[in-house]
Amino acid sequence: MSGGRSIPWLVLAATIVVGAVLQAVSAAPGLGRMPTWLFAVAAAGSVVALWLQLVATAWAAAAVTARAPLGRVRGGLWAWAAVAVAATGVVAVVFPLALPLIAIVMLCVLPGVAAGRSAVSGFAVFARTTWRAVLAVVVAVIAIVVSWVVALLAGFFLTGTLGAFAMWLWFGLVGSALLMWWGRLAARTGLTAPR
Repeated sequence: MSGGRSIPWLVLAATIVVGAVLQAVSAAPGLGRMPTWLFAVAAAGSVVALWLQLVATAWAAAAVTARAPLGRVRGGLWAWAAVAVAATGVVAVVFPLALPLIAIVMLCVLPGVAAGRSAVSGFAVFARTTWRAVLAVVVAVIAIVVSWVVALLAGFFLTGTLGAFAMWLWFGLVGSALLMWWGRLAARTGLTAPR
């Protein structure tokens, strides 16, 4: 790997680890006993950290997928990552069983947006490579279910900050792998080439 091509991998790895650390800090013991306003600030910080992590992960994953140096972060990526975080939060409260649907939609949207395409361009993988796209959906749903099990196990056996770190490290690894796979799937169909 040349120096320019290894930087996206380093950014991806750093994003996963730093994101896990920041989310683990939000699970530090004693946060539940702090004043409500301070707890709200900590929760908002956690959401912002998650948003930044999603932007950086999609950005670096797009560069890794294209085997290219990092480009600039496009404006649409900031907006769609915010939509992803907000939609995930709302759906997690209202109907948690629909979370895999949100994940699949964002796996279609984010790689294309990170590469400078429209948000809907990623859905063309279902028309152009139907069976690969269906397989990717099945694998993504299995990965999400396994991630829920990992989160439960991390909560049972590794409580507090350590459990949160392990859980968010796992989420970062799985999310990055899925974004790269969906990005490669879209690249095979010519959907992620920048306009």
